[in-house]
Amino acid sequence: MAAKTRKKENSPVSPAEIAKMLNSSLKTQVFFADPTKLLSNVDRWLPTGCQLVDLASGQNHMGFDRGGIPLGRVVELYGPPDVGKSSMAILVARTANVNGWIVIYIDAEHALDRHRCNLMGLNLKDIIHMQPAYIEQAFEYVTGALVKIRERKINTPVIFLWDTLARTKTREQYEGKDKLGSRARAVRSGIVNHLGDSLPLHKASLLILNHMVTGNITSGGGLKDSPGGTALRHEASLRWYMTFLSGGRIKKSEKVIGTRAKLIVQESNICIPKREVGISVFFDRGVDNDDSNLLFLSASKVINENAGWYTWELEGKEHKFRRWDFGTYIRENKLQEIVRDEVNKSFMDIYPN
Repeated sequence: MAAKTRKKENSPVSPAEIAKMLNSSLKTQVFFADPTKLLSNVDRWLPTGCQLVDLASGQNHMGFDRGGIPLGRVVELYGPPDVGKSSMAILVARTANVNGWIVIYIDAEHALDRHRCNLMGLNLKDIIHMQPAYIEQAFEYVTGALVKIRERKINTPVIFLWDTLARTKTREQYEGKDKLGSRARAVRSGIVNHLGDSLPLHKASLLILNHMVTGNITSGGGLKDSPGGTALRHEASLRWYMTFLSGGRIKKSEKVIGTRAKLIVQESNICIPKREVGISVFFDRGVDNDDSNLLFLSASKVINENAGWYTWELEGKEHKFRRWDFGTYIRENKLQEIVRDEVNKSFMDIYPN
């Protein structure tokens, strides 16, 4: 009997049982052993609409269906002017709208053109617009909007797109009392004090667009970063740096119709950083997923290019097409899934971990 008693006393107690005991004795619900209940857990992602960007931002060990904009997090996209940041934001807004998310666009630059958005497939009547006077007010309104949406028991995920932080004044600037470091203080205070747990708790994400600045910080010629960058470097879960590819002008009949950009995962605490991808950004239709995939597969030697024609040997059949016909060609021949899988495979070859 003694031996049986000792065995029972020494039998392990599961973490779930301990958590239940602590909650009961302390009259709380803050203890649990299920990691999926952690606010730090990312269990849902919004695709950006560009497969390569999703791959660069994804979690390999969890599968490439998890990549893009992480739900419940702050993401920063920064880079030089006219590189395609707003085009990326419009693409994300359109994708979110198609996926049934609530889209709230913070238009600080007052540059959201209806005609351009229509060309890119986004109807501005399908999204909500917000124009705060200053940074602190923007954070207050984001938090307030989330509270009101949840009070109405609307459980739809929400994405806020801020274009751009660099063009939004601080409260001090708005009141004519600009002080050194006011932007960084406003950003850190807004994310830490106002957002806090609000984004994961209310199933929302915030994509902040920002400019790139060069500061004379190092003796080596300056440090490239973004306004409020110190705060965002610590508070954003994912930071994308978008820049021009060398010689990346897109031409058709000698006319420049777009540009090739490079997107780099600069910093991240949810995926592997320092991945980079090239994307096609057209002046009329913005970020083009099909053209980006074609050039990636061509660079990976999956598809061959010769004198403006592309050929693809697939299951004993040769597919031949011009660059501008690629999107139509793969849809007519029902090759979308095969293209997606080939891009995934080629990307894994480059970034296996």
